[in-house]
Amino acid sequence: MKKQAAQRIKVVVLSAVAVLSFGSWLVFTVLLPRKVLGERLHQAMSVVCVCKLYAADHRGKYPEHLADLIPEYLPDDTFLKFSTHDGSRQLTLEYFGGAETDPPDTVLIRVSAEPPGGPVVIVHSDASGVIQSAP
Repeated sequence: MKKQAAQRIKVVVLSAVAVLSFGSWLVFTVLLPRKVLGERLHQAMSVVCVCKLYAADHRGKYPEHLADLIPEYLPDDTFLKFSTHDGSRQLTLEYFGGAETDPPDTVLIRVSAEPPGGPVVIVHSDASGVIQSAP
């Protein structure tokens, strides 16, 4: 009887460890990256909205440089910085400028991938955005 009870406890403990291991894998390899990419996309789309506010005050032209948004439209450059999920390094933010009259699918902002070769965040001049997988 004691052997059977000990065996059952062992099976329960091993099952719990397996479930917790799977849960950790799921969080760190699937859910966290998606959450981070979603937040990055939202931030980039917000930057484009600020560019649209700028354009409304400047004859439909987006700023030549994103730094031109400071301090009138943004208090500082904090919102223009995109970091890796752990904050260890800055990601490259490409800004292409233009005008509100550009075609809606014109790329206005691209945020580099993390890790290299991974998905990039792209926002168009109509403020629509996508998370695009590497080719």
